[in-house]
Amino acid sequence: MSELISALESISAWYDKNESRSFFRPGLSRAGIDKIVKDLQFEVPNELYELYEWCNGSSENDRVAFRQFYLLPLEGAVRLRKRPCGLNEGSEPIPDDPRWLPILQLWYEGAFYVVVLGDKDKSPVRLYDTEFGKYELAYDNLTNMFLHCAEWLELAQCDEKGKTWEVDGRIDTELQVKYRIQ
Repeated sequence: MSELISALESISAWYDKNESRSFFRPGLSRAGIDKIVKDLQFEVPNELYELYEWCNGSSENDRVAFRQFYLLPLEGAVRLRKRPCGLNEGSEPIPDDPRWLPILQLWYEGAFYVVVLGDKDKSPVRLYDTEFGKYELAYDNLTNMFLHCAEWLELAQCDEKGKTWEVDGRIDTELQVKYRIQ
């Protein structure tokens, strides 16, 4: 099992245990992925195939990554990519890179994680924040992003109302140093 799939399995197990539910949508076949991405101007990296074969996103507003971002179904990601006006209801320009694809969306649509596709073996992750106009490199690849998410969830503590999950600030900083590009 790859590290990416291991991280996704860990995330899924966390939600099964802590929220008694699974919300990842069933994965797609490789042929199904090829059909959806056929009109994109770049070669889809192997990590994206692996991700979308394992699951085709999460249910809308089911926040999987750091309990803030939901995983877009591939069809939705491609649809957003093809919008000529931008990602945030057309108010922001699309980054000037023909190789990006939004895969994670902040629950209130204020920011996206974007995978910038170099070639089939590279999938660096950038944060595109439409609200503040930031477009910065965040992770070397999808695997590191989901490994960070899985470890963050394992260390997260729930507030007394059972609604907010947070990680101690010192530990959160250590996780960012471990997984994110500094």
